[in-house]
Formats: sequence, C-alpha cells, structure tokens
Amino acid sequence: MRRIVWVLVAAAGLAAVVAPAAPFLSRYAAIPRKADGPLTVLLAGVDVDYDDSAAVWPWPAKAESYATRTDTIMLTQVWPDGRVNVLGVPRDSWVNMPGYGWGKVNGANVHGGPEMLMRAVQDLTGVPVDAYALVSLNAIPAMTAAAGGVTVDVGQAMKYDDNAGKLHIDLKPGRQRLNGEQAAGFLRFRHDNLGDIGRIARQQQFVSALGAQVRNPLNAWRLPMMVSAVDRNMKTNLTRAQVAALSGAVLGARRCRPSACRAISGTGAQRACGRWTAWP
Repeated sequence: MRRIVWVLVAAAGLAAVVAPAAPFLSRYAAIPRKADGPLTVLLAGVDVDYDDSAAVWPWPAKAESYATRTDTIMLTQVWPDGRVNVLGVPRDSWVNMPGYGWGKVNGANVHGGPEMLMRAVQDLTGVPVDAYALVSLNAIPAMTAAAGGVTVDVGQAMKYDDNAGKLHIDLKPGRQRLNGEQAAGFLRFRHDNLGDIGRIARQQQFVSALGAQVRNPLNAWRLPMMVSAVDRNMKTNLTRAQVAALSGAVLGARRCRPSACRAISGTGAQRACGRWTAWP
C-alpha cells in the first residue's frame, strides 16, 4: 500500500512539473530524432507597439501582434550532431526587400511579415532559412525567471533609462547571476562605442550560458517552465518534425564555446558584422 502511495505522489509531482509545457506539447510533442541535415531557424525579437492614443503617459503597450520591427535578429543553424551556429544580424543592416525596396532589415517584418524577414536575411547571408520564430520582449524575462536566473560576465558598467519605453538598465561589471529584468537590459543595451555589434556579442554570450544551463541534468525540472515561458511569448511556423529534430540535436550537444567572428556585407557603405557561436 505504501508503495502505491509513493507511486501516486511521484506521478502527481511529475504531472505538476510537466503541466506548464502542456500547450506546447499538445502542438509539437514528438520523439526526438536525428535529422538528415542542418536546420536553420531565424530568431527575431519584436519591438513593443505602444498605444499613442491612450490618455496616460507612458503609453501602455498594445496587445502583442508580432507585426512590429525586429529589435534582435539571430540566424540559428542546428546540426544533427548537436553543433549550433548562431549569427547575429545588426538590425540596421541595409537590405533589398522584395516588393518594398531598400531599407533596414529590422523593418522587413513590418512591410511583409516574417516571410519577408526570412527572405531578406536569406539574401543577406546566403544561408537558406527553414523556419522562423518571433518572440516578444516578455520572452527573455519570463524564460530567465523560469531558468532560475542566468550567470554571465558583465564586461562593463551599463546604465540607461528610457521612461517612455519602460526600460531601465543598471548593471555593474563582473560575473553575476541575472534575473529576468536584468537579462533583458543586458541583451538590449547598446549605448556604448560598439553599439549593435557589442550587443550582438552579449546576446550570443547569453545564449551560450543559457544553453549550458538547459543541458545541465540538475535543471531538468525547470525545462517545462522554460518551454512554457517561450511558447506563450512566441509566434513560429516550426513543424512538429522540425521540433523533433531540434530536440534530438539539443540532447546530443555536449558543451558550448564561442567561435570566430564572421562579417556579412550589405550594399554600398553598409556593412553588418555578426559572430558564429558554435556548440560542438
């Protein structure tokens, strides 16, 4: 009888842990598999759309539509053996958008949706894109909180206040564990001499640190909460088969290390610099 009670308690505990990821699993649950080749996914963080007709200041945010400019653009290539290449694309990169013309790549999502953004990044990098995932600004704080914080090295003092955008950054140099709000500031800060290029490096540093935590067996109980945090703040065209391939690759990855910097050429005087970060 005691054994049955313990089994029921364990089952209830497992159900409670997995429950946050239930909506995601209902759409994408599949047995992890090894894909035949690499899968390239465009990750983009969308800006907040504020209601400028509101009678209060700062203006409140509108409901998320995923139709605004993309503040962060990262091309992620996942290989079957667990290697992951991440290329950051500066949002001011100048591109030719089909049906619209020349403009900054961060406006492609506004002018033609994620399909135009995929095409613009594909033309800029020469890398075929298989799928996209647009995430709101709420995704990083929510996922970081679900992960119990993320430890990174803050290379410099970061201080910035934007009352209208409700963004307040105040980070001191040194290795530290960031909470959700601090992580958002760390990833969005670009008010130094390196601007967007420095921000890209920090974004990839954060991705590497988060990836290491995800694969740590001691954090397995946090994964459903992290999945839920991303799922409720994301719009994507990933298929069930692609999610299964991504899951198989993540389970097969061993560790993270940054690799060399790669530059992407735009048109005229525009030059965008990105960095491939490999998880071998």
